[in-house]
Amino acid sequence: MKNNIKKGFYLVLSVAVVLLLISFIPKFKIGNKEFKRVDLLSGLKVSDGGDIDNPDGTDSTFVDDGGGTVVTDSASVVEPEKELVTVQLGQLTPNGTIRIEDYGPMERCGLNGFVWSLKQIGLKKNVRIAYYGDSFIEGDILTGSLRDLLRERFGGKGVGYVDITSQVSGFRVTVKHRYGNWNSFAATERSGFDASKQGIAARYFTGTGNAFVELKGSKNGVALDRADKSTIYFVSRSSAVIASSINGEPQEKHQIEGSESLQHITVEGDIESIRWSVLSAPNAIFYGVTMDGTEGVVLDNLSMRSSSGYHLKGIPEQRLQEFNKARHYDLIVLEYGLNVAGKNQKNYSTYKKNMIATIEHLKSAFPNTSFMLVSVSDRDYRASDGQMHTMPGVKALVEAQREIARECGIAFWDLYTAMGGDGSMAAMAKKGMANKDYTHINSKGGKKIAELFYDAIMYEVER
Repeated sequence: MKNNIKKGFYLVLSVAVVLLLISFIPKFKIGNKEFKRVDLLSGLKVSDGGDIDNPDGTDSTFVDDGGGTVVTDSASVVEPEKELVTVQLGQLTPNGTIRIEDYGPMERCGLNGFVWSLKQIGLKKNVRIAYYGDSFIEGDILTGSLRDLLRERFGGKGVGYVDITSQVSGFRVTVKHRYGNWNSFAATERSGFDASKQGIAARYFTGTGNAFVELKGSKNGVALDRADKSTIYFVSRSSAVIASSINGEPQEKHQIEGSESLQHITVEGDIESIRWSVLSAPNAIFYGVTMDGTEGVVLDNLSMRSSSGYHLKGIPEQRLQEFNKARHYDLIVLEYGLNVAGKNQKNYSTYKKNMIATIEHLKSAFPNTSFMLVSVSDRDYRASDGQMHTMPGVKALVEAQREIARECGIAFWDLYTAMGGDGSMAAMAKKGMANKDYTHINSKGGKKIAELFYDAIMYEVER
């Protein structure tokens, strides 16, 4: 019997050599068909993490955002790339952080009004910030750390505005939030939602009998354990009775006359906990409650999971104007993009059109407020070289967002570049600062980004 082991060995070796040579062939096209490079050794290469669950690059939380327009734009028509001239403000702070680009006129909308307010905080009781965003900031990730940093410098108490009910109350550590007997409605949840009723956070709530909401201070942050005042915001078209209880003391009843406009009740004291109870309020709609200081910085986290930001243009302008009067903001921050960016998306013209309309809607309701658009963060995938890289669509979206800020005349902060640019989310995940979906940061990563953002803000304040 012949020994074929040697022949078999040479055959296997020959096949391996051929396949290895194939892996060096670069990607190429035949007609409209693109053939990617085959990398047989990619599984053996050291990288910053495993494959993401959604390789086409769209967020797993993607939804139609309302208004009949699907969030992700069609990539079938690619706009020609064009040279973008950004505002040159020195580019970096002395600490090496990316600076804020301000496209706003001196008198309004840009960063100047907010910077002036911080400089005059000793003469102004509160400086308020509304921070809108998607799941990147929910649970006070990033915003909690930013609030702490600002508060250490400028003072302040309490967690700010909190929706009546919340999807994140179970893991948000900056406030202890309890509630019961409510129906909840949000702009991204279509069932039964009436857009004409929504409030500042694009949500509203109705009681079902013995409804209550309770906030208790937290020690997980700077001056979060107590507040000087608490406010509840609502609209009651007929007379109502709402009760408040500070620190578990006996209830104080508040008699309310009916009105079509936004109403609010404020109580004051050394507040460690506040409980608001609805004793009688037929057909009333409620929005949120607060724990605030009488002085210093207030930062309201107004996150909306699965949103691109378009939903904000659906909030009635009259309601926004009423909130502006009752709870004026010195700065409104908009940070969206995770539910917009596609892996190879290049054309964001539909997104730009909708986002510009959204910002102009807010500017009209808040005419004396500074606005800032924060770019989408890095989002990574495993490329053909076996390494983790930024999705090309993310880079295109950052430039589209810079153009939006320029056209709207507001401030812009390039978060993608500030956090390190290409592959920075994977690098953060490797350091335990982000999740292995290479999309979302954790509290440790939020603290890091908050430090970068704070440094950029303070450079503008101190220069």
